[in-house]
Amino acid sequence: MPPVTLLLVAALAACTGQAAPSPAVSPSPPPSPPPEPVVSQNGPSLSDPAAALAWFEGPGKAARVRIPVVLTPDPLGLPPAFLGATPGPAPQGALHLKLDDTALSVGLADRMQGDCPFDVPCAIWVEGTWGAVLSGGPDLMGFDEPGPTQHPFRVLDYHGRVTDAPTHIRVVSGD
Repeated sequence: MPPVTLLLVAALAACTGQAAPSPAVSPSPPPSPPPEPVVSQNGPSLSDPAAALAWFEGPGKAARVRIPVVLTPDPLGLPPAFLGATPGPAPQGALHLKLDDTALSVGLADRMQGDCPFDVPCAIWVEGTWGAVLSGGPDLMGFDEPGPTQHPFRVLDYHGRVTDAPTHIRVVSGD
């Protein structure tokens, strides 16, 4: 066959739309979410707020923990909370917390919006460390907020509503 004929046969084959099969390309799997931190041990009991406070101010000061807290969501911001897993008023002697969510890219009030309606007490899991993110600000000695003393807790993550019956602070990492 002359070369022109071969060229025409090749052109006709190309025009029929039947191309050589291409190798199958499998889509890349979606990236895996980061692994959940493993709760390595239990901290102090939730039923003894004085022992929990002593632990937080002593050996647990640097620990990253997961704790249940009760608060009443407010559309104007993050309200005070207390250590506990049962929604309702704070029991006598409860460990009251001022949650500091400035380390979160999306605030805690926004994160929990779908889980907890406004103005209804809600028990949620938060993960973080004892103390506030920012320090070294002005000294507010002599300025007392009304109500019980609120201890600062730095919130680093939100883990949804409390659905189980926890008995202890959960230590994720640290001392």
